Amino acid sequence: KVRKALALLAAVVQVDRAGSRYLLAEHCGVDLGTEGQETFEEHIPAEFVLYFLQDAKKCPRVSHK
Repeated sequence: KVRKALALLAAVVQVDRAGSRYLLAEHCGVDLGTEGQETFEEHIPAEFVLYFLQDAKKCPRVSHK
């Protein structure tokens, strides 16, 4: 599932930059900054780092919704 999700996100980045920003911000918890002070002013490069953790609570980047 993770590989498919990353492949899909990488494909979305290539064809719909606004859509990829939405997915990253709303569903992946990526902080893109505020309007006018964006972290990435142009496009976000499609580069991914994948972490596997025994306990997701130990990773500060993981949202526990």
